[in-house]
Formats: sequence, C-alpha cells, structure tokens
Amino acid sequence: MSLIERGTIKIDFSLNDEVKVIRELRQRYQSVPMSFADACLVRMTELIESSSVLTLDSDFYIYRKNRREMIDAIIPD
Repeated sequence: MSLIERGTIKIDFSLNDEVKVIRELRQRYQSVPMSFADACLVRMTELIESSSVLTLDSDFYIYRKNRREMIDAIIPD
C-alpha cells in the first residue's frame, strides 16, 4: 500500500479547479517552455504556503509563484 493510499501523504489539488490558472502559467512561461507538470507544481506552491519543491529541474530558479515570489526549490547538485 502506498503512502497516498495509507493517507500519509495527502494531495489536496484538483486539476479541474485549476485548469485556467495552469494554462495561464504555461502561457506566461512559454519561452522556457513550462511543462504541464511544472505548471501544476508551481500552482501547488501558490496554494500551499511554506511549501518546497524537490526537483532536478533548474527551471524552478526561473519560475515564480504569485508572479513575483521565488519558489523554495530544493535542487540537488
């Protein structure tokens, strides 16, 4: 049984509710370009205060939550 199935990790994110914002993020960062998954992660950081993203994607140095705020990205060397 997975951590999600056990309820240890809960993901309170509804794509149906966020699809417009996800589309706007992808348009804003089309020059990077931003993947669908990256847009979802950026949106989650906007919705969940004090969140961090563990990633290997250096584009998270470029992306901003709420248009101006740096995302706390944990990017291993």
